[in-house]
Order: sequence, then structure tokens, then C-alpha cells
Amino acid sequence: MANLTKINEPFMRMRSMTLKFALLFILFNLVACKDKSVAQQDDLPEKPAAAPRSEKPKLLESSKALWAMAEKDINQAVLHADALEKAINTLLERRQPQNIVDANQIWRELMHSFERNAIFLYLARVAPEKFGVLRSYQTSLAAWPIEPGYLDAFGPYPYSGLVFDVDIPINEVTLRGQNGMTDASEASVGLYALEFILNGENHDRSAIAFKPITQISEKHKEAGYTRINELPRNRRRELLKLQAKLLNKDMQHLAEDWHSTKSESLFSRIASLPRAQQLLIFTQAAAHCIVDQMMVLSELKQQSTALDKSKPSTILANNQLQADRLMHQLQGIHAALSILSKELPVAENLEKLEAVSIELQAILKTPPANAMGEPPNIEWQTAFTTLKSIAQTLFDLKLN
Repeated sequence: MANLTKINEPFMRMRSMTLKFALLFILFNLVACKDKSVAQQDDLPEKPAAAPRSEKPKLLESSKALWAMAEKDINQAVLHADALEKAINTLLERRQPQNIVDANQIWRELMHSFERNAIFLYLARVAPEKFGVLRSYQTSLAAWPIEPGYLDAFGPYPYSGLVFDVDIPINEVTLRGQNGMTDASEASVGLYALEFILNGENHDRSAIAFKPITQISEKHKEAGYTRINELPRNRRRELLKLQAKLLNKDMQHLAEDWHSTKSESLFSRIASLPRAQQLLIFTQAAAHCIVDQMMVLSELKQQSTALDKSKPSTILANNQLQADRLMHQLQGIHAALSILSKELPVAENLEKLEAVSIELQAILKTPPANAMGEPPNIEWQTAFTTLKSIAQTLFDLKLN
């Protein structure tokens, strides 16, 4: 096999250490404002210190409502994941223009259903002893941001990623092993890894690009290929097919865990907590979800600066995808806080969340480029500042 261009790690990560330290400092200050940090409360006590000895755990109506809200979206996500796998298989078999349009539409519906429940996956960060299983779902279903060059051709590195690394077989064991191998952004499975393989760097991959190659040509031999299954186009087909299969499989496993009524089920663990702790884990999960959004917003701005300006569609597509993702996460947080506002003083923040969501929605309607062929300048600072204020409020809540 011919030598392939290696991924330039500094370029691929596109992350400034200074930026990371600054954002981590923001997170530290937000959490430090509480009397006890979330890290100190990972192993949640059976009873809060202020609770009377006679208090017995009782499932709050808000907890029931939140769980039911998530259950509805997860059920929809399961249906969409199954439909997506079928749509991908149809695309690989027929390769008609409408096939890739259909696959993308189903992917968006799946992403919307899943991301509206992002807040619940952060229960694993707030209380890992009780909800640690949810962390694996966040990694396998929706790792973001991703390193595109870890998967396929990207920027000035046309021979990078799993698609071109013929030494890595494309099967479930190796694909899961490659997922997040040295960094969370090194995603090989999940919603966003699949989307990149489906649409490519410029989000303009055509259905015909998935037509299999059935014979080794002289040009292939000169490039060092000896077997059909080594060819990038064929590996890309197999990777996309397997990603869709594993996404469907993992989404079904999440639904099973969510619906479980066993004594050690996720819902039972919520119900075992006293009132103050039930409220705490949901508000803290929302706060951490928002802080992660702030981190990604800042990284996205840096990535947009680093990307090749000769390909404005890449910059705009990334901005729009990020806006769509955050918008649906905010919708889920807004819905959750609406339920919790009956028992917590968070109602005044609902309008702020709604305003940010509307702002992000406007980004999705942005035209692809101006008359000069340049993407519009998307300014995230307002959204960042508003989210920081809301996260601070949630971290500062006093629970009785």
C-alpha cells in the first residue's frame, strides 16, 4: 500500500490551549460559586443535610414529568434511528439523488429528537455513581465536536482518516475501539460522525459518490491498492453502513435503559433521592449542558477562523449544524426548566433561553454566501454571554 499523508494533529485539533484554559477557568468559577461543587456531590447522599430525619424519598411530580418528556423524544429517536439505517441501506443500494436527500432529512429528525434530551445525559456528570451509564451513550451517540480528518479526507489532507487507513478493518469491534481513542473528538460512531461520512467536508456529497468500485484499475495498482475492499470509496460505503447500524443499535439500548422498571433502573435511582437532591441533579445537569455549549461555541469560532476560506460552504455548514444542535438542546432545557419552575425560582430565565433559541434559529435561515462568495459572519458572543448568565443562575440556586 502506498504511503499516505499523515494527519497533522495540531491542524486537526484546531484547539488553542489558551482557549481551553480560559474556558475551564470560567467553568471553575461558575461551579465554585456554590457552597459545594458538583464534584463533591458526585456520590449523592441518601438525604440532604438539612432534611429532617423522618423525611422519606418521594418522587416529585416534576421528576415524573421530566422523565415522561424525555421518554417521548427517545421513543421518536428510536423510530428515526431505525428509519435512518433503512434509508442509508437504500442509498447504498440505489444511489439516486432523492436517496441522499431522504437520508439527510431523517438524520435531522433523529438529531432533533436526541438533542432535546441532552440535559439528561449530563446526569452522568452530576452523579456518576448513579447515572454513569449515560456517559457512554453521550460518547457513542453524539460525540461533538468531531475531528473530521479522523474519519475521512479533510482540508489539505485528502488521504486521512479511517477511510484511507487500510490497516484498520471496518467492523464493530474496531470501530468502537477507535471511538474516542485518545480524545473525545476522535469520533468514529454516532450522529455527527455519520453525518460527516454521509455529506463530506463541504456538505455536498452526491449519491453517486457511494457507487461501489468492483474492479482494481491500473491507477489503483499504481497507488498501491491490491484488494477491492481497500479502495476508499468502498471503505466509505462500509463505514457509513456500519455507523447507521450501530447508531440504531445504541439508540435502542438507550430506550431500554430509559424504560426499565427494575429496582436499579435509571428512573428508580431518581425516585430514591430526597426532594432537594432530585431538584439538584436536574438543575445542575442543565447548567453543565449550558457550560459545554459555551465551550463549543468558542471552539467553533476558532475553527471557522482556521478553516480554508476558499471553501466558505464548509464554514457556513458547520455554523448552521452547530446552531441547529444548540437550538434543540436549548429547547429541551427550556422545557425542563418550565417544569422545574413550579418548584424553583427559574422562571425569569425562560425568556432568556427562548431569546437565544430564536437567535440560533435565525442563523439556520442565513443565505449560503454573499455576492463575494463569502459566508456571513456569525457572531456567537451574545449567545455565549446569555448562556453564561443562565448557567450562573442555575449553579447559584438555593435548594431547601
